[in-house]
Amino acid sequence: MSSDESTYNVFVYGSKEWANSLLSYFLKEILWNEKCWPYHPESKIVVAREIVWILEAKGFFWQAERVRNHLRLWMKKRFTAAKPPIPHPNLDGVRGDS
Repeated sequence: MSSDESTYNVFVYGSKEWANSLLSYFLKEILWNEKCWPYHPESKIVVAREIVWILEAKGFFWQAERVRNHLRLWMKKRFTAAKPPIPHPNLDGVRGDS
């Protein structure tokens, strides 16, 4: 590899390529990477909201919406998978008027 080649692509800040690379980096390296912040995964929510804000400020609404979509999926998987379902009084035959 020559000295002027790098392992990362460099994009102009605010370009469509930059927005797509930011989206890709966030999804692969932060949100869906279980090794990233294993003890404080809620930090990913803060980073996601900051990225959404940056992308929308630059006019990349599609990429911002993809971040939101993946964040919702991640939160649903992360915060509902370990909890048992709460019985609904009207649907599960449990009466609340005992």
